[in-house]
This record gives sequence, structure tokens and C-alpha cells, in this order.
Amino acid sequence: DDREDLVGELVFGMAPHTSAAVVGRVVGFTSAAVGYAHPYFHASKRRNCFHPETKLWFEDEDGVWQNESIEKLVEDRLKDPREDDFGTLVEELDGEMHVPSIEADGTPTLEPITAVSKHVSTDHLLEIELESGRSLTVTPDHSMRKWDAGVCELTASQIEEGDVIPRPNIETDGADITDGSQLDRWLANAESSEAVSTPLLADGSIGPVELDEVVSVEILESDVDHTYSITVENTHTLLANGYHVGQCDGDEDCVMLLMDGLLN
Repeated sequence: DDREDLVGELVFGMAPHTSAAVVGRVVGFTSAAVGYAHPYFHASKRRNCFHPETKLWFEDEDGVWQNESIEKLVEDRLKDPREDDFGTLVEELDGEMHVPSIEADGTPTLEPITAVSKHVSTDHLLEIELESGRSLTVTPDHSMRKWDAGVCELTASQIEEGDVIPRPNIETDGADITDGSQLDRWLANAESSEAVSTPLLADGSIGPVELDEVVSVEILESDVDHTYSITVENTHTLLANGYHVGQCDGDEDCVMLLMDGLLN
């Protein structure tokens, strides 16, 4: 009847994609709406990344638009990575590379990449099929974006049929982005996303996002040894297979969570 009776009791933490639990012990309570724990408690449950064949648009170190697999992007930049106890390789970057992104209201923005990472794959992945015929394959815990009067964050395991995923409206009638100049034009558009349901705004300029409906979500046995991710500053959102999705929440977030608990 008294929550203080829980102090000293063992607890088990699991993520949707794991088949084993990590054990912890309750040591107290906080008024914050979070669960503070050792970084390893969080890290053991966080392996939310992209299938290596996922294609990303990004501006390279020379300011040139590239459309490459996330595997190639990451592997080419793992020069001197640090490795954690779970086999994750992380390389910090200097922010000279950028990805197209969106703010909460759908406004286009260009954000720097601050790190790349390579992770041991989970046993299972989720394949999200969209009405256009495109798809995304991610770990079940991966941070996704859907549109509901604005950009909403949720995990891939929470995505349901009928949800709509935002992608840049580049005035190609739903076709794939084929040239970086299309993204330059999209990023130059500072209009609000109020016209999200229409291809063009009244003045003929490109509206910021268009929507694609989820038609199926399927659990797949992983066919890869590793998954990959990048860390994006500010919005934590990037363009993967043509859709706005979240970045991987890496172990660095766990460390910051612990520091926040200790300092505040």
C-alpha cells in the first residue's frame, strides 16, 4: 500500500525487441516523469536502428548531396570509433555533414550529423509498408514520426495501419527524390505546413510535406548482423527511404539522463 515498500525490491526491464531482461533494484523515487537508472540498464534495452540497406539523403563534407545506404555512410566514417560493452561502435563527427529534416510543425530544415554508429542487430526487425509501395525496415524500438496535426514521435512497434508518415513534398506527384536540387528547393520553402493535404500552395510554391499511409506492419527475423544509425542535432529527425523518421537513441542519451538525475 506504500510505495516506499518497493525500495530494495528487484525490477526487470525489457524492450519490445529483446528476449531477455536486465535486472535492477529500486533505490528511491523522483518527482520527474522518468525512470532514472544506470546507463547500462538503459543501454541494454536500446538497440533501435536502421537496416543497413536503408537509403539516406545527406550533404557530405564538401556540401554535395548524396543518396547512399546508411551502411556505406557509417562504415566510411568509422575511422577511430569507441566501442561499448555491447559491441556498439560510435564515431563522433564535427557537424560538417547535414541531413534534410523537419521541425514539429513540418517546417523544412537542414541539421548537422554529430555522430554515426554501428550496432549488433536485434533478433527481429519491423517492416513498415506504405500505400505508395515503399517500405522502411527498422528495429521495433526505433523512433518513428507520424503526422497528426503536426509531427508526432512514437516507436516503430507503436505504428499502426492507417497512420500517416510525412515525406518532403517536392512537386513530383509522389515520385522518389532523384536530385539534390529538389531538396534545395524544398528546404528554401519556409511556408507553414497548413497546406499539407495539397500538393501546392496558393502561390504555386511547394508545400512542406505530403503524407503516405501505413498499410501493414510485419515482424521479420533479422537477416543482418548489424544495424546502423546517425545522430542528428536539434530535431533528431532524418530522411530515410524518402520518409521523415527519428534517429537512433544511443547510449549517449542514457549517460545524459543519468547526469540530469545527479545534477538536478
